Amino acid sequence: MNRRHALAGLIASGAALAATGASAQDDTAANLETVRRFFADFRAGRDPEQLRGIVADDYVSQDPTAAPGIDAYIARSAEYFRNIDYSYTEYTWTEDALIGSGSTVVWRGREGGTTTDGKLTDVRYLYWFDLNDDHLITTFWTGVDPAEAFLFP
Repeated sequence: MNRRHALAGLIASGAALAATGASAQDDTAANLETVRRFFADFRAGRDPEQLRGIVADDYVSQDPTAAPGIDAYIARSAEYFRNIDYSYTEYTWTEDALIGSGSTVVWRGREGGTTTDGKLTDVRYLYWFDLNDDHLITTFWTGVDPAEAFLFP
């Protein structure tokens, strides 16, 4: 093989790798945007119908007793927001960090507000999202940030 053919092969290989890298970066960026929309449009907007276009139809809850699917999640979310509205005069989700790699996105932030009896809450949470090829959430896990866990008796 002469140098010209070898060089052409390297250039073609590099272009293919660059295209693959760009595609992976685009997928990660789209997944990060989906998770941001989950908090901005659904959670902060308190609109369960916003889950359509954010969550996959075949969504599976981290709670094994919860019914799967987007319609069941929308129904549970309506109850969730009613409970927040009953217990809090204001409630927010604040993003501290958002990182993603391929189909996985991790959100670290704080949830809290002012309760109806005037108490302030501000708890750090971690969310781990899995997304499909259409950049829709298929499942997520959440929990109190381990640094916060030691603050509770």
